[in-house]
Amino acid sequence: MKNAKNMQVKERLKRSFILVVSIANIAAILAAILMLVIDARYSKALELNGFIQGDLGEYSAYLNKDGALSRDIIMLTDTAELKQAQQELKTTDEKIEFYFNEFEHKLESNEEKELTALIKEKYPKYIIERDKAIAAGMKNHNEEALQQFRHEAAPILQEVMDAADKLIAMNREMGDKVSDRLILFSIMMVVLVVVVIAIAVIIAMRLAGSTAKEIHTSVKKIQKATKKLAKGELDVRVEMNTGDEFEDMANSFNE
Repeated sequence: MKNAKNMQVKERLKRSFILVVSIANIAAILAAILMLVIDARYSKALELNGFIQGDLGEYSAYLNKDGALSRDIIMLTDTAELKQAQQELKTTDEKIEFYFNEFEHKLESNEEKELTALIKEKYPKYIIERDKAIAAGMKNHNEEALQQFRHEAAPILQEVMDAADKLIAMNREMGDKVSDRLILFSIMMVVLVVVVIAIAVIIAMRLAGSTAKEIHTSVKKIQKATKKLAKGELDVRVEMNTGDEFEDMANSFNE
């Protein structure tokens, strides 16, 4: 490959332009790749933390509703209201199962899995004790049934709710950490792109400065020789070894 100093000016300018544009394109491609990486990480974080938090929140809310409905059913005496409460409890049980299945397979850490295992162990026990209390309440032993619910079923339900609340807190904390990492990664991306663009600008300025200096030197030599020729110095010569149009011009002048 020819040395840059021995290239034609047109070729040097062309190659300088291509080099700068290439670096700028590399910066653009790099930015696009990093944006795709950030988008993929954000999507995963949203699925693993954002959606899980929503499912856990719904799960916890329906657990609360389950306890309240169970107490209502035990104490209700109106047939219509009792039937409506029983239907709501059935729907609530279905929602609890649905949201548990939604978040169970998305939890990854050992602590999350331990809490999920605790919920799977305790919730069926709560259902058994709850249904016993409700069955007792249906026989009109309302106060006794309510006490049975409070002492046998409610503590188990509280354990399940506490586990769910811990999962919510853990996922909120993990979501905040992921968010911080994504922000840091975005800043790094911007800095990297800026650095690449800055390098492109510096290279462009150096190339432009070098080319301008060489052109200026060549022009000054020819200009100086021309002035001497105008003064009658017919033997004046221009010594130039640039390998470009100015060397051709100098050779023509010397002839």
